[in-house]
This record gives sequence, structure tokens and C-alpha cells, in this order.
Amino acid sequence: MRRINAILEPYRLELVSHFAMGGHMKHVSIIVRADWDEEARVWVATSREIDGLAVEADTIEDIKQKVTDAISDLIQLNGLEDFDMDLDDIPVRIMSEQIARVHKPKMVA
Repeated sequence: MRRINAILEPYRLELVSHFAMGGHMKHVSIIVRADWDEEARVWVATSREIDGLAVEADTIEDIKQKVTDAISDLIQLNGLEDFDMDLDDIPVRIMSEQIARVHKPKMVA
């Protein structure tokens, strides 16, 4: 699975809105990618927009709170210059891919 993700990564479209202000691009949302680490048996969340974001959680539901807490701390530590400060809140999009399997039924002749 990691090999497939590595191959597809350059082609993945990130759906994040930007607008130009004074020649500098400002983020109006943060994209977070949550991936299942089979070896560690945890979800791992990272983001290209937030330096230093790397959090783990046992469930995809638990990762939301950990991500928002970590982003809030990291924005305070790293500064806010890359984000649109006209917004009261910065939207965080947590993107994950989950695979379900269906047992193939036997065909009746």
C-alpha cells in the first residue's frame, strides 16, 4: 500500500483554496492527510501546510481532536503569516482513505 501511495503522490490533487494577497499566497484551509500505518496499527496525520504536524491515534475518530489541538499549537509556535487572518476559524480538512472488502459470492451455474 505504501508503494502505491508513493507512486500516486505526485498525481494526487490537493483540494485547497488559495488566493493572492500582495503577491503572497494565503491559505484559507489546511489539508491534513490521515493514513493507516499497518505496522504500528495507528492512524498517522501529516500536512504540507503545517510544519511539524505529525500525530497518531488509534482510530480515525480520535485523530480529529489531536489534529486540531496540534495545529493550534503549531500555528502559535510557527506564526500565522501563511493563513488568511480575515477568517475567525481556519477550516481543517482531514482526508483519509479507507478500504472495505466484500467477499465475492460463488456464482451459481
